[in-house]
Amino acid sequence: MFILIFAGGSGKRFWPLGRETKPKQFLKMFNGKSTLELTWERAKKLTDPQNIFISTHENYKEQVLSLIPDLLPSNLILEPSRRDVGPAVGLAITHLLARGIKDAPTLILWADHYIHKIDSFVENIKNAVKAVKNKTAKGVLIGETPLYPATNLGWIKIEKKKRNGIYSFEGFVYRPPLEEAKQLFNTRTGLWNTAYFVSTPQYIFSFYKKYQPKMYKGLLKIKKAINTDEYNQVLKEIYPQLDEVHFDHIVFYNLPPDEVLVARTDMGWSDPGTFYALKRFYEPTEKNVIKGLGLLEDAEDSMIFNTQPDKLVVGIGLENIIIVNTKDALLVIKGTKAKKLGEVVQKLRKYKKYLPFIR
Repeated sequence: MFILIFAGGSGKRFWPLGRETKPKQFLKMFNGKSTLELTWERAKKLTDPQNIFISTHENYKEQVLSLIPDLLPSNLILEPSRRDVGPAVGLAITHLLARGIKDAPTLILWADHYIHKIDSFVENIKNAVKAVKNKTAKGVLIGETPLYPATNLGWIKIEKKKRNGIYSFEGFVYRPPLEEAKQLFNTRTGLWNTAYFVSTPQYIFSFYKKYQPKMYKGLLKIKKAINTDEYNQVLKEIYPQLDEVHFDHIVFYNLPPDEVLVARTDMGWSDPGTFYALKRFYEPTEKNVIKGLGLLEDAEDSMIFNTQPDKLVVGIGLENIIIVNTKDALLVIKGTKAKKLGEVVQKLRKYKKYLPFIR
């Protein structure tokens, strides 16, 4: 099998810890390791390093090679510009196809997730790979058994159980309202969508041809240039012109239910995509979290993340508040508004006086 790891995030949702030059997937926030390193370690339990590829922005080349020394440099796929996840996956799939990898089971992973139960992850991915290899399904989605009726995550709807934790695929629900989330949770007909997907390069690429013909033609031109002296020039000419479309809208939301199955997992998966999600990762209850030098008094469901050993951060009477202190920036944000951070950072980029603090 082959594995594609996507590590191109830009650091907006974890500012000021994450910056343009060092986004979330490179931050060593989990027992001294980054989520990219942890993802790589999990991937190596499934296949040899020579079969694992990492896709990222060209600005992060040296960071990736430094963090992942056993990655083959030829297996590092660099995006010359940011064009959303759809083009990024398309480019990576194009590289596999250029190597003659068409029908081999291929796993798509995201470098900014955390998984607690590694053995469960490995077992479920192997079952999904078997289903694709045996042509039981053209693709297998990986869904996590929900811990609560989350309204800020995507869900996969399931129905009939097949075998080995494999279920029929009934469709997607993105960030459902609370009542619908409760219904999916209570009836056990919904799983959290990890966005991990086992399929084949040829099958995935067929959706680009059908639903994004312009992008498909551009990717074919890039594919033709791979392993030639013209590759970098062709890539930099064509890739920035590809439409910014999310992978979900090209592939996931167009998957025929009769061609796809779902693996139901219980692997301790989480996507700490905001500071409040990170707080809930460290402490799922309303207890407080302190990382670094800090004190919270008469507070609940709050967090201090202080990177400065010579500066004390104190919070009193706080409820659902996140404080992040770095050497050049201080963030104070309500946990329930954590998703707004990316929008604010995007606004800051418009003003030159703030740019040094973003980068």
